[in-house]
Amino acid sequence: MKGARPGLAAAALAMGAVTLRLAYHLWFSSWELVGDEAYYWVESRHLDFGYVEKGPLLPWTIALSCRLFGDTELAVRLPAIAAFSLAAWGIGWIGLTVGGSRVAFLSVATFCLIPAFQANAQLATQDALVIALWVALTAAGLRLFRRWRAGSSTWGPWFLLWLLAGIGTLLKQTAVLFLPSVALYAFLERRRLPWRRSLVFQQLAGFALFLACVSPMIVWNARHGWPMLAHTLGHLGAGGDRPGPVDRAHPVASLLSILGGLAGAAGPAFLLLLAFAMRQVEREGDDRLRRETRWLLCAAAPGVVFFVLLALTKPVVASWPLPALVPLVVPVALLLAGPRGRDRRVRTAWRVLIGYGLAAQLLLFFPAPLARLPFFGGRIARDVLSRFSGRREQARTVEALAAGTQTADGRPPLIVAPHYMDASLLTFYMAGHPTVIPAGAPNGRRPTSFDVWPDTRPDSPALAGRARIVVGPFSGP
Repeated sequence: MKGARPGLAAAALAMGAVTLRLAYHLWFSSWELVGDEAYYWVESRHLDFGYVEKGPLLPWTIALSCRLFGDTELAVRLPAIAAFSLAAWGIGWIGLTVGGSRVAFLSVATFCLIPAFQANAQLATQDALVIALWVALTAAGLRLFRRWRAGSSTWGPWFLLWLLAGIGTLLKQTAVLFLPSVALYAFLERRRLPWRRSLVFQQLAGFALFLACVSPMIVWNARHGWPMLAHTLGHLGAGGDRPGPVDRAHPVASLLSILGGLAGAAGPAFLLLLAFAMRQVEREGDDRLRRETRWLLCAAAPGVVFFVLLALTKPVVASWPLPALVPLVVPVALLLAGPRGRDRRVRTAWRVLIGYGLAAQLLLFFPAPLARLPFFGGRIARDVLSRFSGRREQARTVEALAAGTQTADGRPPLIVAPHYMDASLLTFYMAGHPTVIPAGAPNGRRPTSFDVWPDTRPDSPALAGRARIVVGPFSGP
């Protein structure tokens, strides 16, 4: 039982971090929903097997949460908070099985300190759930390769891996970027792995399971003209659903932007510790530790490298590759728990990461002081802080205007917003959650799920003849 107490400490740390986050959202949060969150909430009110941009799993979880706890900001964000909890527990389990109970504790601590994972736990987006799925895929892959190397049956681990990949795809298409990790590691370890004919049948059966998992989404897309494929191609810079010319990037500027975004979101000290960790493992680690650390690198590499290379051709949002960073937490924990953890440079970098992570979490919880910074405060308030404040006030203004509008047929006026995020936010914050539609595709914007649903399509016969109030983006009518 000697290692039980530190193992319990890791679990307690994960539980404490989640409890703190729940308490913040219950009593202290000033964050209103941002446009993406409100949009996924609107999707959750139109339950289906697919949506224009991404898979249906996030709207399904939001629908369940809101059914249980009401249409509140906390209920919308509960799936992200739950995913943060599962990811913290999962990364602790990986740390425990790779390096022991002290590594488990430090894995959870490092995970909770990284601003990228803190921010994704703050908002109800797919990335919060994808992070948890990436941890689960990493753990499943670790178990798979251990059994494969030992010559044991791998039917169960392969099925689990393919099933998790299918669930991840129901969240976001980028989940399939994990699959090259398995191929890459199998290639690197090919001389240590027993190759059997049954592996071919396992892949065929696993891929069939994957297709069964995502088949409702495929059928939905086929019936609606493959909008998700068009959206994905648009993100890849191949046109797709993007109106007008494809947005091309200056390769150097775009590459520096995504690398800088990754460094800021993970923390420069974390990247320095990761470099120290990889050097230590390759020079001093035993064979088992080298193999398993190499797997953790492979689990992260394709998801990061893909978007870095994509940045050479088009602008890439720095948050896109962030979920793939999560397996790299464990090598850092291994470094901190080992003899090199007492090295002066390592200890200094760890202290910097603690300070950086705590400061980032404090600013995420209470961001108002950022608006008072010299030189940049005004821009931060306008471009960042305004994204999650002022929506209730705008909704009250539009409500008053709608209540004072006389219509010839006696029906309430239809509210039209210029953008789908504006429409989603007004729908959430207006009393009774009335239908608000975006001007959308007819005005040259890319299609959204609003253009699919009968009650929100701008050209829907059900909306014909109704008086309309057109409001401006986040600035009142």
